[in-house]
Amino acid sequence: MRRTLAFLSLATLFAAPAFAQQAALDRQDQNFLNEAAILNLSELQMAKLAQERAETPELKRFVDRLIQDHGKAMERLQGTAQGLDFRLPQEVDAPTKARLDDIANSAAAFDRRFMAEQEDAHARAIKLFEAQAQSNGHPAVRQYAESALPDLRAHLEAARSLSDLMAQGPQTQAPGYGTSQPPAGPDGTGSSTADPAKP
Repeated sequence: MRRTLAFLSLATLFAAPAFAQQAALDRQDQNFLNEAAILNLSELQMAKLAQERAETPELKRFVDRLIQDHGKAMERLQGTAQGLDFRLPQEVDAPTKARLDDIANSAAAFDRRFMAEQEDAHARAIKLFEAQAQSNGHPAVRQYAESALPDLRAHLEAARSLSDLMAQGPQTQAPGYGTSQPPAGPDGTGSSTADPAKP
């Protein structure tokens, strides 16, 4: 009997940390982790679609950055969730899938439709991540939210600049997104400037 009680005590002791980690996640923490996973998954899916459909060279550069940044963000999120014994969704939810399908099947110009979605998605994401970073939730979840905000803000700024470029037509080139040579200087040799969009 004593051995049984001792075994149960040890089992409870070792199980306590994992249980405490799970219990420490309140509803806001859990909702955020789910939404952050869906955000990264949807961004990666949209970016891969844009790799096939995009016509604007500047947009293709932007898409490469999205894949790199959101891929890394998803890896960090998975590490955070694993440490908290929390299972993330492995695919986007139904409303997000419907939105992605609508973009993919749109008869309108893909590039502009994609950029409009990028502006909206990143503006919403920043509000979500800022709220989590300022919450009283689990420290590991807050830290993840804080770490992701710089990239999200940079993506929104880049999306707005690129949308302005596309609205002005093909003759105008926004700084940091063009692939053509810089305009010639007074001596006809051209000038060299740094790429402000390069992280």
